[in-house]
Parts: sequence; structure tokens; C-alpha cells
Amino acid sequence: MKSMKFIIHHYLALLIAVFMFSASIYLYVFMYNSATAQMANTEEALTQVTLAQGNMSKYSALTKTIESTKPDITRIESALVKSEQTLTFIEAIEKISPRGGAAVSIVSISADDLSNTATGTVGYINTHIEIKGSWTEVLRSMHLVESLPYAISIDNVRMSVDADKKWIMGFDASVLVVK
Repeated sequence: MKSMKFIIHHYLALLIAVFMFSASIYLYVFMYNSATAQMANTEEALTQVTLAQGNMSKYSALTKTIESTKPDITRIESALVKSEQTLTFIEAIEKISPRGGAAVSIVSISADDLSNTATGTVGYINTHIEIKGSWTEVLRSMHLVESLPYAISIDNVRMSVDADKKWIMGFDASVLVVK
């Protein structure tokens, strides 16, 4: 009987040992899978942080580019006539007469209709201008027209002398207008 009790205790001890061994293997596998999942999450988070840093550096570079081009944008915008400032452009040409000494007149003018267009649409104001006076007055007035703070394109320049020996310069001038 003693040997039977001894065998049962051994089987019981063996059964407890197998159970503990199985539990420790299960615990090891559980902890290994948890650690692997945590590493995968950490790698994903690190990838996201790296991408965010890359995006921030791109954003910073774009911001610097925008800031560095602001003076150029301002200069370009100031060279365009705003559609509501067409009259200001015409008055600027008419004010050249007293400063240049020659008679400056706008013979004809036409402008693209931008009233039913989207903001930012670009058109043209086309004029034919005549300047009458002495040689130096005509050239000075022409220089003043070219020096207006707008992007003026001058074409078809013609020179002649009238019966009073006054020089007459006629030319077409176009300027960009933006709505």
C-alpha cells in the first residue's frame, strides 16, 4: 500500500510538474507575442513620427519659399491694373502732359470686359496714345509713359512732324488688367 501511495504521489507530482511546465510555456508564448506586438506598434509609431517630421520640414521649406516670394508677388501685383482702377490708369497717362511738357492724348481706348468673370481673370486695356511737342518734350513724355508703375507693352511707334514743326509720336500701349 505504501508503494501505491508512493506511486500516486509521484504521478501527482509528475502531473503538477507537467501542468506547471505547460503553464510556463503558455506564459512564455503569451509574453513573446505581446512583446512582438508592442515592437510592431512601436515601429509603426516611429514611422509615423518620421513621416510627420518629413512633412514638417517640407512645410517649413514651403513657408520659407512663400515668404521669400512675397516681395516678388507684391511687385507683380502692383504692375497690373485692377479692373476697378481702370480710370486711375487713364488719369495717370493724362497727368503726363504737364510733367513732360508735350500734349499727351489718348486717341482711343478699349478694355476687355471682366465684369462677369472670376476673380483673378486677366485681360487687357488697349490704348492708342499721341504725344505732340518738341523733340525733347516728346521723348521725355514717352519716357514717362514707359515709367508708369504698370506692365505696359508699347507697339507700333510712329513719328512725324506737323506743319507747325511739332513732333507727333503715336503708339499703341497695352496694359494687363486683373479682376
